[in-house]
Amino acid sequence: MPKEFMEAAVVDGATAIQKIRYIIVPYLKPLFLFIIMVNVMDAYRIFDNIAVMTKGGPGLATESLMFYNYDIAFGRMNMGAGSAVSILTMVGIFILLVPFLYMTYKEQTDR
Repeated sequence: MPKEFMEAAVVDGATAIQKIRYIIVPYLKPLFLFIIMVNVMDAYRIFDNIAVMTKGGPGLATESLMFYNYDIAFGRMNMGAGSAVSILTMVGIFILLVPFLYMTYKEQTDR
């Protein structure tokens, strides 16, 4: 972050909270959006830890969407329903990530 912004805020008499709110957070907003997108994608794709350690148990306590998809397709041998869950998962990820991608694109084109 350029020092000029912080120096200008000090000259204008901004408090520490105002510096954080109006200078630091807007400057780091693209980074925050990127981190949120990566975490959302990671939350959807977690499978191996659950499959190796708990196999979705006890009960359904550690079952994720990807493990549920695996259980339907290969555990219950229902490939059609497993395919449907996969497609719905992709649509859900798309719906969740489009606003983040749009905001990132908008910020990059504004510069």
